[in-house]
Amino acid sequence: MKKNIVFILVLSLALCLTAQRREVETEILVNRGEAGAVLPYYSFDNADEPESVLSFTIPHVNYQLETVQEEVNKFLLDAEAGFEMFKRTVDGNAPEGEDRFAFNFFADLNPRIRFYIPNEVFERFIKTEESTVDDYWSGSTYVGDVRAPQENKWYFGLGLPVSYSSITPQHEDQDAYDNMTVDISVELGYIDRQSNLRRLSPWAKFERGLHAYGLLEYRVSETIEGESPDKLPVVFGLHAGYSYDADQHIPNSMISGFMAIKYQMQDQAVKVFPYEYTRGFQGTYIDFSVGANFAMDINEQFNLTAMVAGTSWMLDDYNNNSINWFKFDTRMNYYPVPEVNVFFGLGNQTHLKEESKPTDIRFYLGGVYTIDFMTIGQPRGTTGSWY
Repeated sequence: MKKNIVFILVLSLALCLTAQRREVETEILVNRGEAGAVLPYYSFDNADEPESVLSFTIPHVNYQLETVQEEVNKFLLDAEAGFEMFKRTVDGNAPEGEDRFAFNFFADLNPRIRFYIPNEVFERFIKTEESTVDDYWSGSTYVGDVRAPQENKWYFGLGLPVSYSSITPQHEDQDAYDNMTVDISVELGYIDRQSNLRRLSPWAKFERGLHAYGLLEYRVSETIEGESPDKLPVVFGLHAGYSYDADQHIPNSMISGFMAIKYQMQDQAVKVFPYEYTRGFQGTYIDFSVGANFAMDINEQFNLTAMVAGTSWMLDDYNNNSINWFKFDTRMNYYPVPEVNVFFGLGNQTHLKEESKPTDIRFYLGGVYTIDFMTIGQPRGTTGSWY
């Protein structure tokens, strides 16, 4: 089984990379990595016997790559890995048999490629102005030292998201187990958006514009606590997001919103929810999410972000139950130098049950060092610098 999964990963990555045509020049837009830690992450509730979780993530690494070939295609790769240790206590004491830290090694890989659909395909159905080869870059702007191309295209996308975790539970009598999922995703969407924009600080993740797409996800392989279920999920849905440049209201700021709805159609597939909701569910369900984000550069060293989101899992069971949660998070980013981000975050997450549920308060502190492989060997301030 593991050999088959490795073969699928290698083959899919090779296909994505070779899909870019050699006769068309490839431009690297993003090629950077981040390495850091979260020390600590602490959450607690306001119950009569408060439950709290203390965790540390050392290390936590991310890698991002984007390459584009004019109007032909765009390849994207996001990777994340880390090692987390955490401990749950009730009223300040560990439950019986759980007086130790749990461990979680996790890794996520998400390679995908977008094939841009020529405007001529839609001109048969929609009357549009005559387009040119330069339309893809017609909205290009220079923000700081980085060109930020505006994508204004319909596209067809393929992806292979992979998620793996190896967990050692907190309970002393439980053995370690693995979780793993491998999906094939297909997208048909429209994107009219600029991303990786910079205002004042090195945060440089401002966006503006629209991105909407239809999604189909087919699970190729799944392991839940070391076991492989017989039936695997098949999901289709819609996702839309819009980012608004709010400079005219608040200097150097952005407001964005998103909405997504997905339907899991395999009636014998298993969904494992977080333990505070329910251990597991078998059947079809609707996953509906909505949220908003805010970001602002205060000055050249400080950046503030905030988000609010809610999700409802509407289960297809006898009582038509639903699992609902609400989340809020805010984070202050400080850059003593452009490559180093020291951050502090505060937020909460509430499970919206019918009966009263204590609010889960959480805060965290951490740091990240960014390496931009496109600027290694270049002095700061030259063309191509990410910040």
